[in-house]
Amino acid sequence: MTAKDQIAVRYIHSGSGVEYFAKTSEAFEIEAEDYTYSYGRIDQVADNLKAGKSIVAMSSKPEKFSMLEFSVGMENIDFYTLWIKCKSSGVNNISVHFNGREITQLSAPSAETGTWIKVGQTIRATGGKWQLLIKLETGTVDIDKIILTPDKKFIPQ
Repeated sequence: MTAKDQIAVRYIHSGSGVEYFAKTSEAFEIEAEDYTYSYGRIDQVADNLKAGKSIVAMSSKPEKFSMLEFSVGMENIDFYTLWIKCKSSGVNNISVHFNGREITQLSAPSAETGTWIKVGQTIRATGGKWQLLIKLETGTVDIDKIILTPDKKFIPQ
């Protein structure tokens, strides 16, 4: 009998490396193209609604998954609500991870333009720098923006 090893090769790409840091309990908006790293199949496409901006297209083919990693930091301990502006061409799922743990899985809306979806669970963040991951679970999803806000009544426009 012989043993066989299975090796999965994943490609990691550096992004713009923008680090987002809230010095007070304030909201901040993250452009999807400002990811720190990407894994799997990621393409940047022009945002037709905003000159000079991009939308990040995540595809699960041919890779097993695609993922965006963002560097976020907070000065104070607070609870944040997360909003993601995205679209898909069908029923496709993403998962959101903060500081090494999965927060939730969401269905990306099927729409022609990006739609804001609210992550149901609030994120408790302590002072420091943290990793925010958006992982494509199935299909193809376009991500435009992410907002983290301590304001529970906030609704993006």
